[in-house]
Amino acid sequence: VKSKYYTKDYCALRLDRYLSKQDAMDCLEIMHDCTLCNDKNNFYDLMHRLKILFDHQYDVCALAVTNNRGSLESLDLLNISYPDELMSIYTANQWNNIDPLHKVNFSQFKLQYWSDTFKQHGEPRKMRFVFDDFNIREGYAHGVKNISGNNGSIFCFAANKMKKGKRTDLILELLVPHYHETLTRVLAKSNGKSTILSPREKEILNWIIQGKNTWEISMILKISERTVKFHINNIMKKLDAVNQTHAVAIALRDNIIALD
Repeated sequence: VKSKYYTKDYCALRLDRYLSKQDAMDCLEIMHDCTLCNDKNNFYDLMHRLKILFDHQYDVCALAVTNNRGSLESLDLLNISYPDELMSIYTANQWNNIDPLHKVNFSQFKLQYWSDTFKQHGEPRKMRFVFDDFNIREGYAHGVKNISGNNGSIFCFAANKMKKGKRTDLILELLVPHYHETLTRVLAKSNGKSTILSPREKEILNWIIQGKNTWEISMILKISERTVKFHINNIMKKLDAVNQTHAVAIALRDNIIALD
């Protein structure tokens, strides 16, 4: 598979130095599969495959549009496996405006190891306390700037403990550009006429069909009722629905979900 970001000789040199043959094959297969991915469900699967290459528990990614001063104007977030409640708190408080990882990424678009960035730029205490509550303490962040220059991506990978290393650095430097291209294509498609709900959103809709209220759904899924309401609001926004019943009708009409 030929990458447009790396010459063949340069890529081979670094692969031989830091990655095993199996690592290299896994990376090349992912690069190839990125070119074939056209929907969110497949993109979720692609992101989960990174867990085979390097040890981490959580990942999230986003596309953003920035202004001439580098400030974020919009953020299209795709949560892969971060705790839903944590992402709800993060987005509700608009912490992307104070998060050093975001600021460095969208100004420099370089690979970051969390501890290094926080040591250099500081870390908001209110963010730290919440992340500690979810046992998330270490991670990497990396993104790619679009050719147009006014937008780009960020990918975050996190865990309780996550070592910094040349092997992980290289894997992310090799693969994030390919994931960026895929994320851009997938979100552009999903923001068009066809609406794609996340697996969690579909799950919640299916429980609503069965007559469960928000409290009952929270007990079944073992998440907070506030998180359930957050997902329901997102579902109604995505489907342009005025209430839950309307959202169910639209989802059934468009074959997003089906009656058993």
